[in-house]
Amino acid sequence: VWRQAWYVIGGGVNLKCFDMTCMYKFCFCSEKWEIIPVLPDPVHGYPAERRGFASIPYADRMYILGGSLIIRITPKCKLVEDAGLWYIDLIQMCWVLITGCKMPKCVDFFAYAWEDNGKVIINGGRDDLEENTRTSETYILWLDVPPLVDLCWEKIRIWEKEDFLTLPLPLLLAHGLPRNIAIKVAQFTQSCKSSELV
Repeated sequence: VWRQAWYVIGGGVNLKCFDMTCMYKFCFCSEKWEIIPVLPDPVHGYPAERRGFASIPYADRMYILGGSLIIRITPKCKLVEDAGLWYIDLIQMCWVLITGCKMPKCVDFFAYAWEDNGKVIINGGRDDLEENTRTSETYILWLDVPPLVDLCWEKIRIWEKEDFLTLPLPLLLAHGLPRNIAIKVAQFTQSCKSSELV
């Protein structure tokens, strides 16, 4: 959803994937669908057609991650191996490829969530179509350079030393944590204790 409209791109049915040359837009005000052409990246063209992928709206862009495509003439699928991270500039309606930014593992039909600060969390998915296996790995991707305080908080949350997380607020402050981070740690610890009681 972007600017009072719902946008759909790609996807597929049984043995067909739809290409990425246009988007389908449903306007909430007019209650009508329209087809909007999307220009290719001037150097890399269009991303591969795909299904089972993530589409993530962030700022004035829509990012796509992962997915699988149908191999033409055969009823087989293969995982999409992008050369980087694709997004549509929704103002210019054109594709852009950011090279060098790739998912650590190619997957399709995975779970994902995103936050307003540009953090994307990817979990699971099919990682081998021939063997039909799934992964339980979790990846984090930032669509924007995060504030340093957000990065610090992420590191503290996954810190293995449980004794650190159980320290009272005054000791966290004595260890040099900024007050806002120390309060977050204390709240995080309290919420973990509360969920253990349930």
